[in-house]
Amino acid sequence: QTSNNAPSFTEVFTELRSSRARNEFLEQIDKLIDWRPFQTLINKKLNKRAEAKGEPTYDGVLMFKILLLETWYN
Repeated sequence: QTSNNAPSFTEVFTELRSSRARNEFLEQIDKLIDWRPFQTLINKKLNKRAEAKGEPTYDGVLMFKILLLETWYN
């Protein structure tokens, strides 16, 4: 980095390139995987009660995808 703590052109370019590669990977995964069977399995296991209070729960498949991201990217 430069002395004023601003990132250099090379650092920005490298980060953009890396970010694009990650996005392309995630887009490919989303196209290749049919998430509907996962949705069915997850919904069977989720216990959503009508009388539950508080914020609504997150979508089960979304949470599963987050777990996959944690596994792939540490």
